Formats: sequence, C-alpha cells, structure tokens
Amino acid sequence: MHLALPRTANKNTASESESSFCYVPHGEDATDMSEQTITNDLRLTPSGEAQRYFIAHYQRGYRWSPLQVTQLLEDIREFTRRRDPQPEEFYCLQPLVLKVSGGGGYEVVDGQQRLTTLLLILRHFNERLTEKFRQLLFTLDYETRPNLLHFLNQPTEALAKCNVDFFHLFGAATTIEKWFSDKENEVEEIKSALLNKTKVIWFQLSERDNAVDVLIPSEIAHHSDFKSPVIPK
Repeated sequence: MHLALPRTANKNTASESESSFCYVPHGEDATDMSEQTITNDLRLTPSGEAQRYFIAHYQRGYRWSPLQVTQLLEDIREFTRRRDPQPEEFYCLQPLVLKVSGGGGYEVVDGQQRLTTLLLILRHFNERLTEKFRQLLFTLDYETRPNLLHFLNQPTEALAKCNVDFFHLFGAATTIEKWFSDKENEVEEIKSALLNKTKVIWFQLSERDNAVDVLIPSEIAHHSDFKSPVIPK
C-alpha cells in the first residue's frame, strides 16, 4: 500500500487511520510514494546492510542552521509529550525525493538537508553507546565532498573553519550534543520516538525521470501542500 503525507496534521502528527491523503498516481510510470520508518527502512537495505544515499554534484551543501536543527528536535520532543497518546500515532517528516542509483543505493534528489540532520542525530545516539551496542547507520556519499565521512568521524573546529559545509555540519552536531545534554532524562524516550514512531515519506522517481528536472518542482512543493510548518528547507 502506498501512503502519502496527510494534507492536514497537527504538528506533523498523523494516524495510520487518516483518510485525507495526497493523490498517488498508479500505473507503470507512476512515482512510488510510501512511508518508511527510521528503524529499518531508512537505515538498512532489505538484506540488513547499511543503506547508501548518493548526493550528486548539482546539490547544494549542508546549510541547516542551529535554529532549524533545534526546531526539528523540539518538534520530536513535543510529539513524545502529547496528551493521550495513541499506539497508531506517528511523527511525520517532510518527503524525501529519491531515485535508484546506478552505483547502488539511492540518489537523493530532494531532502538531503533533513537526511543529513537525521544522520547527525543518529550518530549522536551511537556516540552515547559502547561500540558493541551501536546501531548500523545509513551512509551519505557526496560526489563533491569526498572527505565528509572523515570529518564526521573526527569533527574539529579547525577543520570546520576551512570548509563551509563542514562549518554548518559542525554547528549542527554541536547543537545536537548541547540540546541533549540539557535533557539527559528524556534522551531514551526521544530516541525511541525517532527510531520507532517517526516516518519519512519516500517519494521514489521512475527510471525515466531526470533528477535535475524534478529538483526545481520539488523545491516549489515545499511552499505548498508538502511544506512543514515547523521544519523549513
């Protein structure tokens, strides 16, 4: 069953019984839209390996500000504190627009800012655990930023000052660390909500679609029905 993001949702919270869904095309050339959970679908391949996401050269670098990162964290936290929570409720993130990559994994056409921020949050959770208990995470391969993984493994303020992408990544990682340090007694609850109660709208392009041609319309979509009231692009 292909589900789309509900057009109306309170604070990005939706229920699996929602009847108001965006239109999903059908047929051989239809774009595939479905919900993916953070726990397995987004992180891992069906065979249990780390999922790979490719960021092509036409994409801008990471530019989320500390405010945007904090807004995402606060929104997830608010979801955990909702009154009278129901088992079927889940937290919705904005859509990811992807295309199967010829080299394996997926090319991210739209949503790399959110995907990168999610990776930073998941890496923070792993840093709180010993190696034995750390989760396998998805990877981001930037075509124009081959040293990204090295920086994420050893982020330093000195390196952050040498590269504008690293500067924003360092700021986001620092923001995440500080935000959780002030909420130590809520970490596990927020982590559980992110891993088990958060869904990402998976909007998969067909092989015929040109990613660059789709990118501009997808940017426009952020200012219409798909736009989150809390998490700006």
